[in-house]
Amino acid sequence: MLTESEIQTIIGSYALQTDQPSQVCLKLWFPPPAAWDSVCNGCLWIKWTEHNEEWFMKHIEHICKGSFQPLTAQEWRSKLWSQPLIWKLKKNVFNKAEEFVAHQFHTQDAAFHAR
Repeated sequence: MLTESEIQTIIGSYALQTDQPSQVCLKLWFPPPAAWDSVCNGCLWIKWTEHNEEWFMKHIEHICKGSFQPLTAQEWRSKLWSQPLIWKLKKNVFNKAEEFVAHQFHTQDAAFHAR
């Protein structure tokens, strides 16, 4: 399990001073775990997929070209909700979960009837 500090480092978290002296704005190069959770209704990713890789590589490309700037956590949630690829990722996760459950029930049912 990662610490909050490790997560903040991995997602490229920056605290920026705002116009208010005692207020900072947190900007992130990558979406925080909570943004993924809100987009995916709390489902956990089963494994890294080709869709995950596609999204990640495109995101890195945009960062390297200078066509992407860090976002706040709320901006990440909005951005993720609006991307068709997220819906593909979500559908893939649910399909894999259904396959797993169906296989488990089939295996358990076969074992039960073999007794």
